[in-house]
Amino acid sequence: MADPKTNRAALRVVEEEIERLRVQAARLRAALNLPTDEEAGDQALSVLESVTEHAIVTTDLDGRIIGWNSGAVNNLGWSEAEALGRDAATLFFTPEDIANHRPEHEMTLAREMGHVSDERWHVNKNGRFYAQGQMTPLLDRQGAHVGYVKVFRDRTGQRMAEDAAQAAVDELRQMTDALPILIAVVGADHRYRFANRHYETWFGVPHDRIVGLHLRDLVGEEAYRDRLPQIERALAGELVDYDGYLPDKDGNRRDCNILYIPRRTAEGGVDGFYVQVVDITDRMRAAEQARRADERIHLALEAGAVHGTWVWDVVEDRFTADARFARTFSLDPAAMERGVPLAEVVKSIDPTDEPGVRAKIAAALAQGGRYRAEYRVRQLDGSYLWVEANGHVITDADGKALRFPGVLVNIEQRKVAELYQNALLDLGDRLRALDEAADVAFASAEIVGTTMASLRAGYAVADPERCSVVVERDWRADPDIPSVVGPHSFADYGTYFADLLRGEVVAITDVTRDPRTATDCRKLLALSIRSLLNVPLLDEGRLSGVFFLHYDKPYAWTEEEIAFARGVTDRTWAAMTKAAADKALHQLNDTLEQRVEAAVAERDRLWQTSRDLLVVIDREGHFKAVNPAWVREFGHAEADMTGARVADFVHPDDRGVFQRLDEHLKGLNAAMEVRMRLRDGSYRLVDWIVAAMEDGWYATGRDVTEQRRVEEQLRQSQKMEAVGQLTGGMAHDFNNLLQAMSGCLQLIGRRAGHVAGVEKILDSGRQAVDRGASMIRQLMAFSRRQSLQPEIFDVRDRLLGMRSFLDRALRADIQLEFDLQAGLWAVTADPVQFELAVLNLATNARDAIPTDGRVVIGAGNVELDGDEGLSGSFVEVWVRDSGRGIAPEALHRVFEPFFTTKPMGKGTGLGLAQVYGFCRQSGGNATVESVEGRGTTVALLLPCAKEGATARELPRRAVTAGGDARVLLVEDDPVVAPVIMAALEDLGYRVIRAASGEEALDRLKRGEAVDLLFTDVVMPGEIDGVALARAARRLLPGLAVVLTTGYSEDRAGLDGLPVLPKPYRIEDLAAVIKAELERAGVAGTDTP
Repeated sequence: MADPKTNRAALRVVEEEIERLRVQAARLRAALNLPTDEEAGDQALSVLESVTEHAIVTTDLDGRIIGWNSGAVNNLGWSEAEALGRDAATLFFTPEDIANHRPEHEMTLAREMGHVSDERWHVNKNGRFYAQGQMTPLLDRQGAHVGYVKVFRDRTGQRMAEDAAQAAVDELRQMTDALPILIAVVGADHRYRFANRHYETWFGVPHDRIVGLHLRDLVGEEAYRDRLPQIERALAGELVDYDGYLPDKDGNRRDCNILYIPRRTAEGGVDGFYVQVVDITDRMRAAEQARRADERIHLALEAGAVHGTWVWDVVEDRFTADARFARTFSLDPAAMERGVPLAEVVKSIDPTDEPGVRAKIAAALAQGGRYRAEYRVRQLDGSYLWVEANGHVITDADGKALRFPGVLVNIEQRKVAELYQNALLDLGDRLRALDEAADVAFASAEIVGTTMASLRAGYAVADPERCSVVVERDWRADPDIPSVVGPHSFADYGTYFADLLRGEVVAITDVTRDPRTATDCRKLLALSIRSLLNVPLLDEGRLSGVFFLHYDKPYAWTEEEIAFARGVTDRTWAAMTKAAADKALHQLNDTLEQRVEAAVAERDRLWQTSRDLLVVIDREGHFKAVNPAWVREFGHAEADMTGARVADFVHPDDRGVFQRLDEHLKGLNAAMEVRMRLRDGSYRLVDWIVAAMEDGWYATGRDVTEQRRVEEQLRQSQKMEAVGQLTGGMAHDFNNLLQAMSGCLQLIGRRAGHVAGVEKILDSGRQAVDRGASMIRQLMAFSRRQSLQPEIFDVRDRLLGMRSFLDRALRADIQLEFDLQAGLWAVTADPVQFELAVLNLATNARDAIPTDGRVVIGAGNVELDGDEGLSGSFVEVWVRDSGRGIAPEALHRVFEPFFTTKPMGKGTGLGLAQVYGFCRQSGGNATVESVEGRGTTVALLLPCAKEGATARELPRRAVTAGGDARVLLVEDDPVVAPVIMAALEDLGYRVIRAASGEEALDRLKRGEAVDLLFTDVVMPGEIDGVALARAARRLLPGLAVVLTTGYSEDRAGLDGLPVLPKPYRIEDLAAVIKAELERAGVAGTDTP
């Protein structure tokens, strides 16, 4: 802490100076007949005092309060009289902060860093309140540190509302997380606003990623599209309850009951909907299983699986059966109900099967018990049906058969399936012995034709482009049946070729009735084809062949027959493909040795010529083999490396990577970056891909040193860009403050500048404003928001013209030299900013040289091809010094705003930031190289001049008196607006003020008389200055308009309107407004 005596002395000096100024101000007011302090007050102080929402407290170096504004009274409760002289720490800091030495810590940070911000609880007269604040040092006119300024604002209400809202959210989450269902809130933009923990379990997505995620991105495109109609109904205000599905984290569809409840606002609108999802998969699966069981029972009893029941009275030889049994045996149902002898029933059994059936009946009668027999039964149409009879013989006590009940089951499909299965097995045996595709095709045709008792079968090679096929060989049931060997055009046989091209099976029951063949079936009938089945063979989606079956009579193809034919076709195609592959393999084996030799030669060429590092490592970590790239790229001889330890060539800090390769190879290979030693002892970064082998590892490495350097430059560039955007935004607010201070000083000068002693004080104030404006321009140049005035200029002439100026900037013990390449190209840049940049670098070089040093300024032409992220022709200007150099850990930060390596108070940290911003905004770049103890080189890259790059500077105008014109001033800043109003009124204008673009436009629409619109560009609300100017010109086409801005906006984007950059002087304001009024033809712009 500072000495109390020193603080009291400083305070007395400040109080005496304030009193002296008050006396002078009173004399000036009396001389000028101005209002007194009690009536008007000092305008600058009133601006500060008008800030009632912010508490502004000033203290001396010991933390005792010496200033207390009305905002402090409002926020803290103590009056100015109660607060002045008290210790700020004990007055409004909490006991916890005092115990943790927070007040002293804040003052230390404010003193060392220039400012410190905080947001925490404070103490006021009524208890505690939550505030957001900032502390900065308090300086006197000479820049000496005499105290602190603390500014803060009450945010207790917001903090309590945030805490309450968070508590409600936490309670809601605890409740919904406990439920075993999915609960969420979705906004009108289809993004999740809330989701319970069950969502994370269901989708496998971390909970914090779900909130804000779009529905489509979580449930998937298909599920989102399917539920979009229900979502739209919910957003229309309808409660939606439906059964659907939802994919889980494994991609499985789960059956769900989904409920959407509209989320209504206080006004009754819908801004989203609540979601409730219940998994009903198990319930649906149980219901489906019950339904299928019922279906199987129904099919067995009603759809024909059971074909009847019987009871045979053995003693009376009376055989009775139900109607289904009678229909199966082609017998009269009424007679079967009365009963007939067994011999009448047996007549319907296939004669081939009858002896076996009689033998089984006799055995059952003799032994009693179970009976089972399979046989064919004649149907009314003359065909036979396979059935299975199951019965049980009931005997008396002596074993004599009395009754023989049973049930009849249809096994036709099973028998057909067995027939087809046996045929397929036979086909497999036949095909294994064949090695020619044509023989395979004929064997398949023969087996299918025999099994299905067809007229003809075969395989045809298809030509899709010509819509034709060629049959090389066909199977026929009888030699007298016509053969179809040869070419055929499908156009001659119907219109079904398109179906085959699509891969569809063509099954025609009767060619004379099917619309695809009935129009002209003469050629089919001539070949005895009345019914046909064509199965397509596709190779990668292209029709390559057709397997065909023919009958000479109408035939209804069953699904089982089609499936059998397709199965044969698939096996045939596989066998034909295998036969072709075997033939190709035999041919391949003939040339395999030559191919192996060629592959080995190719591998050796790759090993010898590859620019990548190739290496084989044994399990002990020794090199087994290395390729020549090690010699070309790293300088190591193959003999020096073979058998050597890998670790000996690895940077000591990276050796652990290679020592346990097994741990890195969790899969088949692993990637790692390791620094490898060159023959000269330097290191290069190598990106390795390592693959495990049985007895070691195989690795491929690529030198990525330069690539990583470029990537680091890119990251640094992006970082500087982000910092630039931040500083650019800060500059706008500071320009507004500077404008207010500058305007106040100028108004005082215009009103009382002639009074003795005032002009000197005003000059000090103007110098402070100018220094602030200069710093803001440097910030805006760094952020690339400062509007440059580019010109084509000669770098050599410009640098040599600065010689005398630079000599004065450097010390006498520093030698200045120039190293300028002959034939330097001209550049396009702002010459003023260029000279400022060179001067910054020269003064930095001067400060870095303790005694007796040298500064060299050089320039040369360079062509860049992607270096530093630039391409094209550039001029490089560098400043090299022999000073202390910069530490490596600070080198990457030198272009950051407010970062400096100079002692406290010796630099702002904006010089190199301005240089960097100027170069980037000019289309170039800035780089720095430094070695501690040897010096630093900073290089500027500026683009070579192009045709047409010119710039225009507006001449400075002298002070011009205004007239009685009506000016509409649009300024949202409450500090700036009163100052500008006073300046315009001093110039003689009648001023109307609006605080926003909306208010100003409303005044113009109401017809308020205005001669000139003077508006800020950047304002809150939907209408900024440019939009206001355009709207005003549409209402009043001849209206004079002047814009002003704290940003240095691109004037091309401001419709060619005159723009005053803040801070500006009153004489510039007067001249611009007068010129614009004259351009608009407004009379009365001059005053006598």
